[in-house]
Amino acid sequence: MGEVSALILAAGRSTRFGKKDKLREQIDGKPILSHVIDRVLSAGPDRCFVVVRAGDQDLIDLCTPYSITIVSCADAFLGMGHSLRAGVKAAPIHHRLLVCLGDMPFVAPETMRVVMAAVRRSDHENAIIFPVHKNRRGHPAAFGANHRESLLSLSGDSGAASLITANPAQCQRVPVIDPGIHRDIDRPEDLAGSADRRLDGTAWWIRTTDL
Repeated sequence: MGEVSALILAAGRSTRFGKKDKLREQIDGKPILSHVIDRVLSAGPDRCFVVVRAGDQDLIDLCTPYSITIVSCADAFLGMGHSLRAGVKAAPIHHRLLVCLGDMPFVAPETMRVVMAAVRRSDHENAIIFPVHKNRRGHPAAFGANHRESLLSLSGDSGAASLITANPAQCQRVPVIDPGIHRDIDRPEDLAGSADRRLDGTAWWIRTTDL
C-alpha cells in the first residue's frame, strides 16, 4: 500500500469572514482548524502537514501540540495554488497526497478514513480519488505521486480542482452519505446552528433534507 501525506491548507486570509480569523473560531469549544486536524489524523496518514501564512503565530501555536509538520508559506497571499505548492514541496516525493481544507470541519471522520483506505488500496500512482455525495464531488481529494509536478505547477488561485477536470479517466469516486464534504466556512453565517450541536464523530449535521 502506498504511503500518504495529508496536506491541510490553512493559509487563507478569511476576507469574507470579517476581521476574525475563521480557523480560530470555535465549534463545540474547539477551534475549527483543530477539528479538521483531528479528523485528518484519525484517518492515519503517514505524515501530516499544515500550511499556514508566514508569521501567523496564532495558528502556529494552535498546531504545535499535534504530531504534525507546520509549513510556513511566504507567498500565501498570492492564492491557494501557492499554499498547495508549499505543502507538496514539504511532503516526501514518493508519497500520495491527500489535500484537505482547513475550513471544512464538517467532513465526517468516517469519510476521511474511507477516502484514506481507497488511496492506500489504489494500484497506480496516476489515481485521483475524492468523495461524492448526491453526485457532487467534495473534499478531501487525493493525488497519486505522479501528479506531484502538476501540483507544483499551480499558481494564483488555481487549486487542485483543475487537475481533476483535466484528468477524468484517472478519477476514482468514493460514494459517501456525508453532506459535510461540501460544507466549508466562508462567512459567520456558515456557523449558524453549530454552537449547540456536537462534533463527536457522528453525522450530527445531516438534516432530513440532505438525505
